[in-house]
Amino acid sequence: MAKTKHPLELLPAYALGSLREDERAHVAEHLQTCKACRQELAGYEKAVAQLALATPIQTAPAQLKQRLMQRARSQTGESRHERTAWWAALSARMPAYAALGVILIVGLTIANILLWRELQQQQTQSVALTSTMAITLDNTGKGDTGTGVLVISEDGRHATLIVEQLPKLSPQQQYQLWLIDADRLASAGVFSVGQEGYYALPVFSELPFDSYTAFGVSIEPLGGSQAPTGDIVLYKQHDA
Repeated sequence: MAKTKHPLELLPAYALGSLREDERAHVAEHLQTCKACRQELAGYEKAVAQLALATPIQTAPAQLKQRLMQRARSQTGESRHERTAWWAALSARMPAYAALGVILIVGLTIANILLWRELQQQQTQSVALTSTMAITLDNTGKGDTGTGVLVISEDGRHATLIVEQLPKLSPQQQYQLWLIDADRLASAGVFSVGQEGYYALPVFSELPFDSYTAFGVSIEPLGGSQAPTGDIVLYKQHDA
């Protein structure tokens, strides 16, 4: 692996934890002495942390609680009589105020858990509605495999496209990223992937990324095209 002065193209994968061991060790060594790269990495780590929060909340099946309770009872073998006897024995060994204290602690614990879940749901919904730090490009099925994430910096004009598992193209072809809206179509760069199908493409736009209505990656001749001519393998409609 060729070692560059600043391994900027490896920082997104380092934040995702998807580098090979030798690449990870090289970036870790560089970060120890490079403040600029540490600051750049912090932005990627912030975006990675928000990826999980961007996942919609899923509603559990109505029968899930009942099945879990039945499984718990079968594993512990604890009967209603045994639970009642346990509580009676505990109550007999403590004063009334101590038993009341236990009840209060249990009640407060349950209330705190419910409050925490509600706050987590509100935070997740807020991030999902307002975050523009990471945009996932969907596989269209024309490239068989491959995923892409456009990680946008806080200034809204710098980003990195991270692709994984894209098929390796012939030497006469390259992938090309497109920034799309109703009035303009802009090329944001061309790139080639290795055997692992991975690449990180730094991208700059004079206009804020959230002003575009869609993002796409197509297969083009070597060096790119003025407009898409080949199959679009990754695509995301984005509400500007």
